[in-house]
Amino acid sequence: DALEAEARMRSGKAFVDAGEDVQLAICTDFAKAAKTDAKKDPGRFFQRLRDLIAGGYYTTPEGMKDMGYRGNISMASWDGPPAEVLERLGLEPQEG
Repeated sequence: DALEAEARMRSGKAFVDAGEDVQLAICTDFAKAAKTDAKKDPGRFFQRLRDLIAGGYYTTPEGMKDMGYRGNISMASWDGPPAEVLERLGLEPQEG
């Protein structure tokens, strides 16, 4: 609704019918508002929209390929976490 209202105010058209330049300007302004004033509705809307789009994209085959996700990989054995990880966490290796 925030996109629609802003598009109608700027162009007299629905967001989907407004030109790409108007759509980009609105999204850019909403993104700036999200960074500067979290209490502005358009800013919160844009943050939510961005999060939903990113979440949707990275759950597609294309998105998973883009981030290098390989999925579950079978392992012949599990020797526990590497020593450097345990050391960084301040843990002692467990003898098994």
